[in-house]
Amino acid sequence: MSLDTRPASPLSPGGPGLAARKLFLQFRIGCDRYLLAADVVVQVLPPQPLKQVPGAPDWVAGILSFKDRPVPVIDLSHLAIGQGARQVTSTRTVLVAHRHRGQAPVRTLGLILEGVTETLHCCPADFMPSGLGGVQARYLGPVLQDGEGGMLQWVGVDELLSDDVCTLLFPATEGRPA
Repeated sequence: MSLDTRPASPLSPGGPGLAARKLFLQFRIGCDRYLLAADVVVQVLPPQPLKQVPGAPDWVAGILSFKDRPVPVIDLSHLAIGQGARQVTSTRTVLVAHRHRGQAPVRTLGLILEGVTETLHCCPADFMPSGLGGVQARYLGPVLQDGEGGMLQWVGVDELLSDDVCTLLFPATEGRPA
């Protein structure tokens, strides 16, 4: 048995230092690539039938039933660039554990994502600030060069929803769990 001692690239799936790496789910918004930390992913599903939510922002795709519970679903492409995710074979409904602004409770949120075809192991320390502060898309995190001249950007699930939208999608009802 031989041990591979070659240095691993930031995007390599293994190699030395694997313990310092984190698993990410890659997807696309338009032509750009983004990442979700796999530790927030609850389940990846094919596109699901959704119940509409009248009065919600356009990027709220609807509600799905998961384990007999309603789960709000947003179209991340529509939120980010104003165009919904294309319904292609790589489009998925990704259920994530959402803690609004890092606060309890943890709730399940559905994301419609396009181009869900790969996972990557990356070292979080290799990500760099994007250099854009104060943008309204507070969910856009640091970026990572991919070795081919492209960049991937980390999306923070807990920062996706404004306070108003979080209240709309996860209303606290007396006598029922929030």
